[in-house]
This record gives sequence, C-alpha cells and structure tokens, in this order.
Amino acid sequence: MRVGRKVKLLFASLLACVTFHRAHALVTQIESGIDGVACSTCGYMLQKSLKKLDFIDDVKVSLISAKALISIKENTIFTTRAFDKAILESGFSQRYLKLDLKGKVIKSNGQLLVKDNTQSARIVNASAYSSSLNTYAANSKIISLKAIVDRSNNTNQLSIIIEKIL
Repeated sequence: MRVGRKVKLLFASLLACVTFHRAHALVTQIESGIDGVACSTCGYMLQKSLKKLDFIDDVKVSLISAKALISIKENTIFTTRAFDKAILESGFSQRYLKLDLKGKVIKSNGQLLVKDNTQSARIVNASAYSSSLNTYAANSKIISLKAIVDRSNNTNQLSIIIEKIL
C-alpha cells in the first residue's frame, strides 16, 4: 500500500513538472486598436487596468496611433473575455485585436488549430494557407504567425484569421 502511494506521489510530481514548464504561451503578443485614449492620463489608466490581468507582462499605449502593444507572460493563458472586459471597464472600446501566436498546427475534427500544451486557437481561413499549414501539421513543427481575432462566432474557443505566417 505504501509503495503504491509513493508511486502515485512520484507520478503527480512528474506530471506537475511537465505541465508547468512550458516553453511559451500560445499568444505571445497583442496589438489592440483602442478608441477613447486621448491623453496621457487615459493611457496610464488603461495600462494600469490591463496590468492587473494575470497573463499580461507589459503594456505600451500609443496616443498617436491609438493602440496598445501588450506582451504576454510565459506559462499563462490569454483570454479575450478577460482582456475585453478590462478595456471596457476602463472606459474604452476596441477597434481590433491582433495576436502573435506560437504553437503546433494540428488537425482536429476536420479543423486546423494552432496549439500549445494548454490552449488552442481555431484557424478560420485555413484554406488560404492550406499547403503551409498541412506541412506544419504533418511535421509537428512550431509555427509563428500573426492573426486577427475572429469575433463572428459565439463559442468559447479562440478563433483567428491568419494575416501572415512568420
């Protein structure tokens, strides 16, 4: 009985090591077009609000281009729901949301996804990049890409429209 318990503890410890030592987050950087940021105080308030989110590492707000550039912490999961809520509660609105993603391309239920260990994003316009994406999927290579968040679906899964494969 004791040996079984030790084996279970050892297995749980190994599983925790594998789970928490990921090399990167699926979403590595965000560019968000923000409406309503008219002065440095507005920019500071937006920056302060976004930095409260667990997955945000750094925020730079540009008043001239009316956008925010956000770095995502490693080993975290980005959620559009929390991000959008933080912007709205700060009194601003969002024109667009672009993401830099890094992960493996996989096929699941007839769809192509870009995925890391804990999060995935459905690729909406996969047909436009089918040969490149299928090569990445077949070879289990890491892909880096720029994408726009697709807000036309009402699912909880992150959906993206690829702009560019890097």
